[in-house]
Amino acid sequence: MFCKYGQKKYMGSMIKSGIVRVAPASSFSGDGHNVAQKDQELAITTYISPYDYDLDMIDPYLRKLRPKRGVWKVNHVKPSDYYLYCMSVNLDIRMFFDFNCDACVVIHDQYEFERRLKKAAARIFKNHVLMFDAAKYVDPYFILQRFTTDPTFLYFIKHLRFMYQREFRLVIISKDVDEVRLEPVFLEIGNIEDIASLFILES
Repeated sequence: MFCKYGQKKYMGSMIKSGIVRVAPASSFSGDGHNVAQKDQELAITTYISPYDYDLDMIDPYLRKLRPKRGVWKVNHVKPSDYYLYCMSVNLDIRMFFDFNCDACVVIHDQYEFERRLKKAAARIFKNHVLMFDAAKYVDPYFILQRFTTDPTFLYFIKHLRFMYQREFRLVIISKDVDEVRLEPVFLEIGNIEDIASLFILES
């Protein structure tokens, strides 16, 4: 199942009206997000130590750039901003407190929800690449290779500290690299009462 955590008034509306909000990835670094949500989605920094040189565990390209043994960090920057819609496959009491919310939409038919979500996104985002997959969690202190620029990987990586959230995400990437600043967009997927239910955390 998929779990979308949020405030009761918004989650109830999501089930009945089928309105979901996709946000620019850049917005997740803003101060309006708490520690469970806030992340730098446009880049991730990894680290190489002298011991990695000793063990000869460094990508040849990176070793060519920095042949001398030492400590340095590698910034993996995504080519552009993009749209992001996140859910979890983990129904856990901890998530309500981490996300500071009192409700969760539990989606029982993952495949049908994904179909409806992509269909609604395709109606609005004509010149974009749409992808839906699980997040890939990485340990920044044990990543010794270059990250590929392949969007099927780069746009799904997240820091290991978020691993407990078990995230699935819809990624929407513009084919136009000169696209203007992104703003949130609301998708209309229709009533989902047939494939989802509302779980409310009582006080």
